[in-house]
Amino acid sequence: MIGLSRQLTPNNDGHNDVFRVRGKKVISKDLKIYDQWGTLIFEDVKVNPEWNGTFNGLTVQNGTYIYKVALTRQNGEAEAVTGIITLIK
Repeated sequence: MIGLSRQLTPNNDGHNDVFRVRGKKVISKDLKIYDQWGTLIFEDVKVNPEWNGTFNGLTVQNGTYIYKVALTRQNGEAEAVTGIITLIK
């Protein structure tokens, strides 16, 4: 099981400023964020990827975005998680 925050409020108050993907016994994660038209606006391949609500250096508009996470566990098991994140400025 991986942990995801599903609301993003990038206002630098220290609460929900970034969308993070965390999980135990995971060796790789690929986080992709898509806008409402299906355009890929963010991708991060790290052990602990995170998105701060920007695209090309600018904060995106309030709205609903789709996230897709592909991960690989230490035992070689692959998992895909898809969901919705709401961005509120």
